[in-house]
Amino acid sequence: MRVVVNEQYIQQKARIGKWGTLAGLILMIVPLLLIYLQDQQNPNLSLVALVYIAFTFGFIIMSIGSYHQVRWGRSPREDERIVQSLKGLSHEYRLMSYVAGLPSHVLLSPGGIFVIEPRYNSGKITIRGQDYRRRFSPFMIFGGSAEGRLGNPAGDAWRGAEQIKELLAQRLGMEVAAEVVVQPIVLFLMPKVTLDVADPAVPNLTPGEIKSWLRKNQAKRRLTPSEQQQARAALVGDLAPMM
Repeated sequence: MRVVVNEQYIQQKARIGKWGTLAGLILMIVPLLLIYLQDQQNPNLSLVALVYIAFTFGFIIMSIGSYHQVRWGRSPREDERIVQSLKGLSHEYRLMSYVAGLPSHVLLSPGGIFVIEPRYNSGKITIRGQDYRRRFSPFMIFGGSAEGRLGNPAGDAWRGAEQIKELLAQRLGMEVAAEVVVQPIVLFLMPKVTLDVADPAVPNLTPGEIKSWLRKNQAKRRLTPSEQQQARAALVGDLAPMM
C-alpha cells in the first residue's frame, strides 16, 4: 500500500498538543499554589474566584492539548494506526491522510474510494442505525477529553463521502465520477472497544477487521488503471507517496 501524508499538518497539530497541554497544566497548578500561599485565616474572596476561573480555563486548554497530543503528538499517531491496520494490502491501494481539501483519511482502491472516519472511544459502544451510544464509565470523566466526543461517526463519514463525490464530479465530470464507488467507513482505533451493532448506516470496524472487510467488499466492477489514475489525480494531483 502506498501512503500520502501531510507531515506539515501533523507537526502543527503536535505543537498544539504539546504546548496546549503544558499551558493548561500551568493554568491549573499556579492558581492552586496562590490559594495555598494566601492567608488561610483571612482569604481573599476575589482571588479565590479568579483562581477557579483560571483553573477552569486551564482544564479546557489542557483537554484540547491532550486531544491533539493523543492523535498527533505520540506514536503511533492516528494515521500510523490506520496504516498499521491496513498493512499487507497491495500497491494498488493508496491511503491519503490530511491532504488539503479532502476528508482526513481517504483510501483509493481498485474497486473505488473509501472514506475512513476514525474514532478513539473505548468501552462498549452500541450502534443502532445512525445512533451511537456509549456505556458510561468513570474513565470517561478523566480520559474522555483525550478520546474526543463519540458524536455521530456515520454522519461524519457520509459527509466525507459526499465531499469526495462532489470533488470527483467537479474535476472528472458526472459521467466518469458516477463510475467510482465511494464508501464511508467508521474505524474504532482503540484496542479496548466492543461494538454492539444492528442495522448500521455504514460499516463500523476495528483495526483487526478492516483489512479482511475491504477484501471481501470490493465493488464487483474494478476501476481500470486509467480510471484509478484519474481518480488519484482528481484527489491529490501530483503529490508523491510517502513510502
